[in-house]
Amino acid sequence: MFSLSWLAWLVGGLCVMDTLFSVIAYRRGGQLLDLDHAAAPKERPASEWPSVSVVVAACNEEDTIEPALRSLLALDYPQLEVVVVNDRSTDQTGEIIERVAAGEQRVRAVHVDELPGGWLGKVHALHCGSEDARGEWLLFIDADVHLSPSCLQRALEYARLEQLDQVSILPQMEASNPLSGALIATFAAALLLHLRVDKVGDPDHPAAAGVGAFNLVRAEVWRKGAGFPAIRMEVADDMAVGLLMKQAGARIGLASTGEHVRIAWYPSLGAMFSGMEKNIFGVMFHWRFPSFFVVFSAMTLLVLAPFVAFALASPVAAALGCLCLAGRWTLGAAFSGRGTVPGLAAVLFPVGQFLLLALLAHSARVTWQKGGINWRGTHYSLAELRAGQVFKPPPLGGF
Repeated sequence: MFSLSWLAWLVGGLCVMDTLFSVIAYRRGGQLLDLDHAAAPKERPASEWPSVSVVVAACNEEDTIEPALRSLLALDYPQLEVVVVNDRSTDQTGEIIERVAAGEQRVRAVHVDELPGGWLGKVHALHCGSEDARGEWLLFIDADVHLSPSCLQRALEYARLEQLDQVSILPQMEASNPLSGALIATFAAALLLHLRVDKVGDPDHPAAAGVGAFNLVRAEVWRKGAGFPAIRMEVADDMAVGLLMKQAGARIGLASTGEHVRIAWYPSLGAMFSGMEKNIFGVMFHWRFPSFFVVFSAMTLLVLAPFVAFALASPVAAALGCLCLAGRWTLGAAFSGRGTVPGLAAVLFPVGQFLLLALLAHSARVTWQKGGINWRGTHYSLAELRAGQVFKPPPLGGF
């Protein structure tokens, strides 16, 4: 009975800790400015808007590249060019890009046939595109992102009002099913704990961030810094862009979105596991297996805590377990309310936590078995990835 009593207190304590983490993630997410509230699009002469070069890196994106490019060309923005980099695609991506470019003078195609040693393919493609871009602002964006017509105007008006040098926008991630949505919400919550997104805009704090779906940077400041060669082996290239901008003295703004930035994030749960296996282990654990085992064990205890609490003959532990689950559902509802995931994903948020554990374990196992990762047809060893990692946030954002 004595040992069971201590177990109840231990489990109850874990439930309280998990609830605290939910509150921290909720508060950090709540401090993100909604783009609709940041700035409304303004009617101005075309000459008063700065020129923008959208840089898109595409590798085997034949199913998504044309709709994404049409979305970019539909932007209500006067001084726009789209630089599309076909990164060694083996499908019809290159032909589709050329066909779109042939009918639209704002689109320029750049074809990469070989990858230099010591570069990740996507980072090299973005580097090639940025070197070819002529705009006063550079928008680095993934090849499957869709923007609202007013999105770019809103982002640049936000930058003007707040005197920013970088604007990153978290996208609305369209899940293919409720389980995928629950995993997305849980992953987003984990990132809020992992990153100090509430301090990104503080010039006196080292926290930095960027978003692959929408990373808008002032070209002058970007080129003043170290640029893509400094992060050529960084899998979290979007986050590293924010880090380099901040090191160059940039002021950064990070916003959430309604429907201004949308992305269909993997067509199935299996595709999500396959797509994220290459980078989530490195981003969360810096390619270090001892760190993974320690943090993963702690995460597992926290995820299991409320369910163990219900199995114990302790009213206090059960009450704390209910508090813990209430915190998780509240956090899931917050993501649903901000348009990040479908509503049913909020109900399944606790299930998403188990899926996240499975994803982390899968990524660690595959990385261990391969001795590194395979990305865009190239193998990168753990030694290369560790040596080339630039973006290394402390565990749980350093609180």
